[in-house]
Amino acid sequence: MIQFVAVNGRLPCPADGVPDTGIENPADPNPQIGAATCTTLVGTVPWRTLGISQDIALDAWAQKISYRVFHGPTGLTQTGGASMSDCDSNQTGLGIPLPVNGLCDSVNRDNTPEQFLIGKGLSFNDKGNTTTGVAFVLISHGPTGRGAFLPGGNQITLPNAANGPERGNATNNTLIQAQRTFFALGFSDTSVSPDDPNHFDDLTRFIRIDELARKAGRGPRDWPESTETVGFDETTTANMTTAGTDRFQATGDAGSGRVFTRGATADVVTLGGAGGGHYSACLWWPNPFHIYNAATSTAKSFRMTVDFEFPDLTGNPGGGMTVGFLPGNSPPTLATCGTNAGTPTEVLRDIGWGGGTYATTERFAIEIDMSRQNDGIYLDPVNNHVATDWHGTQHDGIFGPLCAGTDCSVSGVANWLRDGFPNYHRLRIEVDPRICSGGTAPRVRAWIMQNQVCLDNPTECSNMRLQAPYPTVGLPFGTVFIESCIPPPTPLPPPDNAYDSIYFGFTAAKDGGVAETILNLRQLAGGVY
Repeated sequence: MIQFVAVNGRLPCPADGVPDTGIENPADPNPQIGAATCTTLVGTVPWRTLGISQDIALDAWAQKISYRVFHGPTGLTQTGGASMSDCDSNQTGLGIPLPVNGLCDSVNRDNTPEQFLIGKGLSFNDKGNTTTGVAFVLISHGPTGRGAFLPGGNQITLPNAANGPERGNATNNTLIQAQRTFFALGFSDTSVSPDDPNHFDDLTRFIRIDELARKAGRGPRDWPESTETVGFDETTTANMTTAGTDRFQATGDAGSGRVFTRGATADVVTLGGAGGGHYSACLWWPNPFHIYNAATSTAKSFRMTVDFEFPDLTGNPGGGMTVGFLPGNSPPTLATCGTNAGTPTEVLRDIGWGGGTYATTERFAIEIDMSRQNDGIYLDPVNNHVATDWHGTQHDGIFGPLCAGTDCSVSGVANWLRDGFPNYHRLRIEVDPRICSGGTAPRVRAWIMQNQVCLDNPTECSNMRLQAPYPTVGLPFGTVFIESCIPPPTPLPPPDNAYDSIYFGFTAAKDGGVAETILNLRQLAGGVY
């Protein structure tokens, strides 16, 4: 059986116990292509399909060995059904949903062994100790042979109907959920009649699905992380500065004052530019990041670091940027970036929410603002600031963005974000799922190490990109840190929280009174860990 799986990636169906053909049923001329649902549900070892002699498929009493296998739409007899080779051994419980056949995705290869095994397999009760996730069971019906098929096709009398274990081993139909358990008990004394409800003389063997795959060389592998799951590492700045598939998607309309540039150098991307009126430009990663798997209750963190600068020092220092997040079922629509159009009631209006399963309010962002707006509905902190925004928050003094301290500034320095080229500041963001609100909402944390702070503390600045977890206390003087719980959607969209997977991107924005605002980004790194 193990060798068959090694060659074909699946298990065979049982053979019909009546004829002596030894061919799995349904028969398949190409053993690599298997039927999901077997025709003979209470069958015997298909010796010819396995390429062995009939004698090997008989027990010590010259009776056919019975064979029960987990089959069906997600079973092990379908093509590739017993292979975990496309599962990622380094995912530890996360990944995109499995296809309907229950097999790991052979394209992205970012499903997990845990996902593959959920809900699969038979059960084996060994004297009261139950093993689940069993791939198949082999049964010799012992000296009495009750329920066994003989060469020639005759079947010995079935065990007593009141004898649950022996009767189950002889008749259980594995397509029925309630009949997927098989048994091993102590052997009965020869004085116990085979008709006795407590008689037992079966010999059984089984193997778990994960063990079968491993022994057949079909176990999970440590696949390179796909763009859908991780997306970035220390070398993926090209994803930000180069257009194309699996690259950041951008919007920018110079005619409307919304400007996006891929950067004059290989590692810099620019959002912003000149022009009156409200505008923004967006840069979004096109695939969601899965950070929580409800089926296995397994969580990971989304982490991102980027260096940013506002190099221009002209005019009123208005504008800024957001690092925005949308729920995984609501992909960004680039056409909606910059839609505040003079109605700046929410910072988040600019982050490119594009609809989807969830309501328009399910979004949050880290806002990095270069100006104090204190007119009309606005009520910003005094200085340049970093803040957490979520659905419903506004600069109105009541539902305002959450800042660390009274002005979210570095020691009261008014222009600490806007200090000219080439003074890049380092930003790190972490999103942890289901930390807040009784395990229904994410926590977001952000750190900014100003350019001069980085220069004065090079080791800490380097660690900000790589160290995990990054500390929240004992940081160099001048480092800004904020931590917020994002309110859960109301009501929670079933079956999972809206933020179990997230989209993320950047938006640069300015107000109508600003002649020019430039945002440069470089050295982007991140992923799901």
